[in-house]
Amino acid sequence: MGLHSYNEETGDLEYYCTNPECSHHSCADWEAFRTCAHHDQMEYVVVPAAEMQQRLAGVLPPEQLQQLGDTIISQQSAAHRVSGGTSNVHHASHEDIKWTGPNEVQLPMCECGTQMTLKVNFSDAELNAPNIKIVRRNKDNPTIIDGIDQHPMVARHQALAKKLEQLGNVYRPLL
Repeated sequence: MGLHSYNEETGDLEYYCTNPECSHHSCADWEAFRTCAHHDQMEYVVVPAAEMQQRLAGVLPPEQLQQLGDTIISQQSAAHRVSGGTSNVHHASHEDIKWTGPNEVQLPMCECGTQMTLKVNFSDAELNAPNIKIVRRNKDNPTIIDGIDQHPMVARHQALAKKLEQLGNVYRPLL
C-alpha cells in the first residue's frame, strides 16, 4: 500500500488505511497490478474435461487429450476486496508527516490508530528492480509489449519526498 494519489500542484496526498477493519481501508477500486494482502484470496476453479481438451487441442497429442479429466486451476482473486469509506487526505505540510529514516516518512495517524510509513527515496538498484516496473501492453494486441514504465506509486512517493524537501521537512539523523 502507499499513496493512492498525490497532487504535485496542491501538495495534497490521499491514502487509504492499511488496517482491514478500518472504515478508511478501501481496496475495491485498486489498479489490477496492486494486491491487497488482507482481501485478495486464492480461488480454485474446476474446468470440465471437455473444456480442458478444447483449450489444449493442438498443444497435446490426441491420446493425451483423451486422458484429461476435470482440472482444478488456482488463480488469485480480487472478488473479496472491500469499498471502504473515505480516504485520508492531508497536505504535504501536515505537521505529523515525519521522517523515520533517510528513505522513509511516516504519515499522520489514522483515526483507528494505524500509522503508515512510506518509502520515498530509492536507490538505482531498487528503481531497476522488476517488482516496481509496469509492463505497458499494446491496446490492439496485448501480447505485444509497448514499453516498461516505472510503477506509478514510486513516482507519487518520489514527488512527495521532493515536496517535503521544498517545504523544509527533511531527514535529520539523531545525534
